[in-house]
Amino acid sequence: MMRLVLSLILLLGFAGRTWADDSGDALTPLVQLLAESDDASFQLDILKGMSDALKGRAGIAMPANWPAAAQKLSKSSNAEVRQMAQSLSSFFGDPATMQKLKKIVTDRSAAVEVRKKALEDLIEAKQKDLAPLLQDLIADADLRGQALRGLAGYDDAKTPAAIFAQYRTFSSTDKLDALNTLASRDQYAQELLKKLQDKTIPAKEVSPATVRQLSELKDPAIDKWIASSWGSVKTTPEDKLKEMARIREIVNSAKPEQVSASRGRAMFMKTCAQCHTLFGEGGKVGPDLTGSGRSDLEYILTNVVDPNALVGKDYQVWLIRLKDKRLISGIISREDENGITVLTETETMVLPKTKIERMKQADVSMMPEGLLSGLEKQDLLDLIAYLRSPSQVPLPANAAASK
Repeated sequence: MMRLVLSLILLLGFAGRTWADDSGDALTPLVQLLAESDDASFQLDILKGMSDALKGRAGIAMPANWPAAAQKLSKSSNAEVRQMAQSLSSFFGDPATMQKLKKIVTDRSAAVEVRKKALEDLIEAKQKDLAPLLQDLIADADLRGQALRGLAGYDDAKTPAAIFAQYRTFSSTDKLDALNTLASRDQYAQELLKKLQDKTIPAKEVSPATVRQLSELKDPAIDKWIASSWGSVKTTPEDKLKEMARIREIVNSAKPEQVSASRGRAMFMKTCAQCHTLFGEGGKVGPDLTGSGRSDLEYILTNVVDPNALVGKDYQVWLIRLKDKRLISGIISREDENGITVLTETETMVLPKTKIERMKQADVSMMPEGLLSGLEKQDLLDLIAYLRSPSQVPLPANAAASK
C-alpha cells in the first residue's frame, strides 16, 4: 500500500508539471518502482499512470534506468504489462523497440489487433522515417485507415500519389480518412484539387467537415472549386430564407414513393455520421441527433441551412496550425498546460502545445453552411426522410455490403 501511495504522489506531481526541458528525470523514481516490483497489478498501475501523464507531451528523454526496467517488464507473464512497457519504449524512441514494432506491423501472419497496436505505437512515437512504411500499408486493408490518418503527420511529397493509386478500392470510411489527410497540408490539397477538378474524385465524396478544412487553407483556387461544387455560402438572412424555401418546396412536393429513408441512412453515413450520432451510430464531435426535434422539417432546415445561427460553446471549431504546417480543425475536449485533446471527424488527437504554431476559435460549427445545397435532389429527399424517421431503418443492400 505504501508503494502504491508513493507512486500516485509521484504520478500526480509529474502529470501536473509543465516541462521547461526534455528531461525524463521526474520519471526515474517510478521506473525504479517498476524495476523493484514483481506485482503485475502494481506495475500496471504505474505503467498506466505514466502513459496517461505522457499524453500530449513530446520529446521527453528516456529515463536512464528505463532500459533495465523495460527488459524485466518484457519478460512479464502479464501480456498487458508487456504491451504497455513496449508502448512506453517506443514513446522514448528506443531503436530496438522501433525495429521490433516495424517487423510486427509488416508480418501479415500476426494477429490483426497486435499489428494495429504496433502501428499505433509507431505513429504515436512520430518516427521521422515512418512515411514510406505508411504509404506501403495503404495496400493493407487491415491497417489502411491507421496508415492514412498517420500520413497526415508527415510532409512527404509521395503521399498524394500513394493515396490516389488505390483510392478507387477504398471503402467509404477509408476515403474519408484519405480526403482528410489530403486536406491537412497545402501541398497535399493542391494535388487533391487536381483530382476534384478533373472529377477523378467526385465532389460528393468530400465530407462537409473536409470542405470546411479545405476552406481554411485560404487558397483562391480551392475556394473557387468549393463555390462551384458546393454552392456559395449563404451569408445573409435573406439568402438563407430563400434556400430554406427552395428545399421546403422540394420536400413538400415529393411523392412518398419517390423517397427512401433507407437510402437516406446511407447518405447520412457519408455526410453526417462522422460528427453526429443518430440511433446509436455515428461520431461524437457534434450533438447527438436522436432526441432532437427531427420530425419537424422546419427544425431540420433551420439547423442545417444555418448551422451557425446558434453554436454551443462545446461545439465551436478550433483551427490549429502545427509547426510542421499541418492544419487541423476540430473540437477541443480537454486542455492543460502541456497539451490539448482535439476531436476531429475521424480521430481523437492529443497535441503537445510545444508543437502548435497558432490556434484560434471560430464562431462556427463543425458543419459548414451549404451542406444541403451541394446535394442532388434525390439525395436531398432521402437524407431528410431519414433525419425525420422516428426509428432506425435498414441500410440498402448494396450499402450494407460495402459498409
